Amino acid sequence: MNTKFKFLCALSLLLLAIAIVLTPKIFNIRYVSDITAYFSQEDPRLIAFRKVEADMGTQDTLLILLQRKDESFLSDSGTHILMDSVSKIEKIPGVLRVNSLLSNAVSENGSDILSAYQQLSKTAHASNALLGQLADAATHNHAALSNDQRITAIYVYFTNTDAIDSNYDAIQSLLAELKSTHSLEATHLLGSVEIRHALNQALLHDGLYLMPVVVLSGLLLLYFFLRSAWLVFSGILSILVALWITAGIAGTLEFTINQTSGMAFAIVFIVSLADIIHLLMSYSRHPLVNNSNVDTMLASMHGNVIALFLTSITIAIGFISLSVGNSPVFTTFGYIATIGVICSFATAIAITPVLAVCIAPPNSARDPDIFQRLVNRIWKVARTMRGPRAWAFYGVSFLLSCGMLLSDFHNDPLDYFEADSPIQQAINISEQHFDMHYPVTIQIDSGKTDGILDPAFVAILTHFQSWLDTRPEVSYQSGYLDQLQLLKLRLHENNPKWASVPQHSHELADLWNLYEMSGPKATPQAIGLNAELSAATLMVGVPKLRSHELIVLEKSIQEWFSHNAPQLKVSVTGHSILFAVLGYEVTLSMFLSGLTSGLVISILLGIFLGSFRLGLVAMIPNTFPGTVVFGIWGATMHTIDIAAAGTFSIGLGIVVDDTVHILSRHVRNRRAGLSPLESLEMVLEETGSALVLTTVVLSCGMGILIFSIFGPNKTMAILMAANILIALAYDFLMMPHLLVILDRWIYPELAKTE
Repeated sequence: MNTKFKFLCALSLLLLAIAIVLTPKIFNIRYVSDITAYFSQEDPRLIAFRKVEADMGTQDTLLILLQRKDESFLSDSGTHILMDSVSKIEKIPGVLRVNSLLSNAVSENGSDILSAYQQLSKTAHASNALLGQLADAATHNHAALSNDQRITAIYVYFTNTDAIDSNYDAIQSLLAELKSTHSLEATHLLGSVEIRHALNQALLHDGLYLMPVVVLSGLLLLYFFLRSAWLVFSGILSILVALWITAGIAGTLEFTINQTSGMAFAIVFIVSLADIIHLLMSYSRHPLVNNSNVDTMLASMHGNVIALFLTSITIAIGFISLSVGNSPVFTTFGYIATIGVICSFATAIAITPVLAVCIAPPNSARDPDIFQRLVNRIWKVARTMRGPRAWAFYGVSFLLSCGMLLSDFHNDPLDYFEADSPIQQAINISEQHFDMHYPVTIQIDSGKTDGILDPAFVAILTHFQSWLDTRPEVSYQSGYLDQLQLLKLRLHENNPKWASVPQHSHELADLWNLYEMSGPKATPQAIGLNAELSAATLMVGVPKLRSHELIVLEKSIQEWFSHNAPQLKVSVTGHSILFAVLGYEVTLSMFLSGLTSGLVISILLGIFLGSFRLGLVAMIPNTFPGTVVFGIWGATMHTIDIAAAGTFSIGLGIVVDDTVHILSRHVRNRRAGLSPLESLEMVLEETGSALVLTTVVLSCGMGILIFSIFGPNKTMAILMAANILIALAYDFLMMPHLLVILDRWIYPELAKTE
């Protein structure tokens, strides 16, 4: 047996052994469904966000919206529906506390000041006086009751994540029961708990539905063109072994994945198909050498291995560049994809050939005539592309690329879900009836225990809230002073003369004591205070804004405190703020990493092709597809987010695949004495069909991922599929044109002798 083939057999056995050894490690891969996983956990702003959550006990929050058909919740029947709902929710295991409109303190007929929930538990009906006080409370906290009073909000806080996971189905069943019992029009869920559930659903959908479709489509396409079940099996098995090893390595490194980083496995599968196609199509068409399948395989590999190695390296560079973006999710995505591409190359040149030679090369594999006819027609256009035609082509490409200037960096986590998904419907309800797309949390820390009862602190906070009221981007705000103001009003029998914010220290202390005595659920966290009473939190409702508008709001708040109360420590946070501020930084860094990876790939091509000039020229038609796609995207969608930015470097690495196969053969032909046009014509005859086929396979695979129900995955799939398709046109049109007109500059030595 040929020595080289013995080596391939040994390498195949080694790879299979590695896959078996790493199998237990696969279970070390951890899954996280936290939306903040997209950002570095060491970032000060994310740390501040975590601190606010811990201080307020809001790490695991579920917002339930109850919607009546035509009646108000500010009625006897409405309050009892709300009371019944709250009492049943409180009985669910793992529920820490429940806040609702009934959590507000009220007094009736000179009785003690108690929460509305406690007052209603003593009486059969809600009096007009009690309903009036609840209406007054709703004006101070717009997040509790909608403008038309038909929708009320219940905030549920859990002890831990495990309690949520084990009781989520029970909550859904309870809401269905409440909807039926009280003839509610609808119930909706929002909050961090529901976002986590929606993320889990996205992962299940993509993993259980899309991944099998991707694999099946790859099988069908391979079989359609190879017409050999065994060759298809040899190719698919090598890819699956590569993915298995990749998962084992990821588990060994204890990677944490989510909905986006988990998609790396699907993309590796799709990209690996391209390598398999080049190798198996070359073998299936190669004439039998020395009447030996082994010699035929080695002969077909001779013209492909170097090109496959180089394309694997360039694709890996595109993926690994994601680590520059300082986003753990995309860093993990890049690492997994890089490992997968390297493993796929190893199995493609080892396992695939060893299995494939078990049958003779068919030498009659279905020739994709339609592809070759397409290539021939494109070549006719490319040969005549000079003068006005060339200028028009370059001009249109440049103008389309300029569409990027119409883009705006924008990252909104609530846009990640499908328009018809339950969580998106809940978001629409919140926008329509509460004038809120997302809440912004402002924590003001006095730095001392009981500091929130200091009159100086109260005066600053009152001044700040008055300033917030003048901001057009703020729908509403609520904080502990609103509760103390209501208590003061109740204490004086709801006399409007006393409807003012308490100012004096003794008054503040008395009202705080009164609040604590109003019920067992009257805790500091319930009204936005930490346990030491050193920090207060304002909940600010904000309509749907662009990221740059949120950044301006955050900076304005910080500037206000730096001018008016520099001694106070202020944190402006929330999911929306994090994605606006950190998302902008990550998005920009990913674009810069894409440019860096382009430079590295250009240098690498120059080294392997023996000409840095050629490597530089090659990057022009490989950069244009990305800029054109982003230009069209910017002109139509006007938004560039984290996922879109990440595809720039990934797409650049993938589309270089076709370029490598064209240039490696073109260099060989030119050095053999062929003219530029003769060389390119021969290259397209040899590789044109395979390049079109790999483009079809890659774009179809990415096209399937477009049906993901998770926004970032869908965005990446759309942009990469478009990039791959457009790149083929630039490889067949712009690449030949540049190689011809710049031939004397690329090959000065050859130009002298010709």
